[in-house]
Amino acid sequence: MYKIKKYSWCLIIFLNVAVALLWFHSVFAETDMIGSLTRVPSIPARQEWNRFKILVWQYKTSVLEDFHLYQKIGLGGFHIDRGAGRENLVEFSLRERFPYYVDHAADKGFLHLKGTDIEAVTGKQGLTIRPFSLADPNTLRQIKEHLDRNIKATKKGLVLAYAFDDEISLGTYVIPCDVDNHPMSLVWFRNWLRNKYQTIDSLNRKWNTDFKSFDEVMPRSFEEIREHAQKPPLSRWNLAPWLDFRQFMDFQFASVLSELTRYSNSLDPKTPAGFVGGQGSGPWGGYDYAMLARAIQWMEDYNIHGTNEILRSFWSYERRPIMKTFSSTKDPKLDSWFL
Repeated sequence: MYKIKKYSWCLIIFLNVAVALLWFHSVFAETDMIGSLTRVPSIPARQEWNRFKILVWQYKTSVLEDFHLYQKIGLGGFHIDRGAGRENLVEFSLRERFPYYVDHAADKGFLHLKGTDIEAVTGKQGLTIRPFSLADPNTLRQIKEHLDRNIKATKKGLVLAYAFDDEISLGTYVIPCDVDNHPMSLVWFRNWLRNKYQTIDSLNRKWNTDFKSFDEVMPRSFEEIREHAQKPPLSRWNLAPWLDFRQFMDFQFASVLSELTRYSNSLDPKTPAGFVGGQGSGPWGGYDYAMLARAIQWMEDYNIHGTNEILRSFWSYERRPIMKTFSSTKDPKLDSWFL
């Protein structure tokens, strides 16, 4: 079941470079922000993970009103949206010994852009600033405020997992867009390049550029690269200025998710944190599964482009819960095969 969303845009406040550098060093104290991504430890396997459960996403249904129907067909749990203000559902969970997972624990509009924000990352051919840039400390502050409020409201019940949000992305889904050239994101990118190339001469040789220092470096958009990569010979095509930027943005996305996972664990160390609505792997959106598998503790992916097998291969040696979205086809044989 693929849920179609709507989105919105907002202005980005340009903060100075000094604030950005201080924030990077403080926020990612446990993560190598410019090199390899430190694997977030998995949550010790819990008894509930040894079995299969169907957790009902409460759309057009209410566990409080329909619990007798849940029991009648053997459903295993439900979901709480966000959490703050839904303490009655937590109390219900404890009273009936009925588990749940929390969706949109980081609210919506930050990791998953919504409303008019979608327009700023759709149909753009050049470098683009992401609304709620993930390199902006104000974005992370707001996300953590939501996590703090929602996890504290739901951790006392029989919670199985926290999902930051649904169908998250650097842009929107995996639609092509060269985000993020927010000033703070560029500072981070240049530091990442310093770590990778060590000297500006080394970068210039790879990129075929003549930058005097890393502080001058600007990435190239796909369209800029494409204009010079249309005719033979292939040996004269240089994709490095674009590919390095895409690799860095995948790293930025995973680094932020890693930080949010660790923050969630600080609020509730017994429950895994991750996200739902995972997209197919590719150059856009942040879906490098090798990085994502190190940044979160569980996921529900849409099984597009072999993501189920990819994720399973990265998590083959440790126990991490897997969730799949299921919607009945009304064909019992097909449904039982899927399940």
